[in-house]
Amino acid sequence: MQTQDIEKLQERIRQCDEHIIEALIQRMQLTRELAELDKKYHQPLLTMVSAQGGGRSGNHDGSREDNPSEGLYGYLDTMLRGCPDETMIREIYQTVMESTKKVRAQSLFSCNILLVGFMGTGKSTVSSYLVKALGVEEIDTDRLIEQREGRSIAGIFETDGEAYFRRCETQLLAELQKRKNLIISCGGGMVLQEENVRLMKENGKIVLLTASPETIYGRVKDSRERPLLNNNMNVEFIAGLLEKRRPKYLKAADIIIDTDGRDVADICEELIEKVAGSAE
Repeated sequence: MQTQDIEKLQERIRQCDEHIIEALIQRMQLTRELAELDKKYHQPLLTMVSAQGGGRSGNHDGSREDNPSEGLYGYLDTMLRGCPDETMIREIYQTVMESTKKVRAQSLFSCNILLVGFMGTGKSTVSSYLVKALGVEEIDTDRLIEQREGRSIAGIFETDGEAYFRRCETQLLAELQKRKNLIISCGGGMVLQEENVRLMKENGKIVLLTASPETIYGRVKDSRERPLLNNNMNVEFIAGLLEKRRPKYLKAADIIIDTDGRDVADICEELIEKVAGSAE
């Protein structure tokens, strides 16, 4: 009798597993179909699929709606009320949601997105937003080089010079060649080397973020981590350096997006729409 009871429970668990797998397969397929329809009908591409009847959440990052009693999370709260495994189930569900974001990202673009532009044009801000909205991995080339070197960018410039730092950038780009669906936030001078540009174009779409010298100054004026602006933290110097680099930026760019006076959600929506469109 005990053996039969155990076998019955094991069979019910197996049936639950089948239902879970079937539901996940269906959910991922519906997510891909929705991404294709959004592209076809020019709908916002960074809104996430809601699990409640195929509706849409109101937030660009797919986070909880302002009223927690409405939509998906209100439904989830009701279902889990009094459940002894509520915390564990929420963790599992969150993993499913993050996986759904990744599937959606893969449907929208299969390449890497490389953000380039002068310092202060918004690369880090845009990168962070895209990572949250799409569930993909972010690579900040400056931060990763700093971690590997065990010192700041300013320290690298001071000790070994700019040429050494540019070689570090090239080496990192070569390492990233085999990876896909990354958001890569590149240092401001990444495109100055032709070898870097070649590797970047092989690796994905180069998105140039632009801003006026005045906007850039407003964003970086309090930073102490901009070695090229040491003792030159003013609009005039920034404008001159920006103008000097502009031809390199424009030559490298596959897509150009102005960030002046714009909300990050609006910038990212335009970015993903253009990247998705360029892949068709």
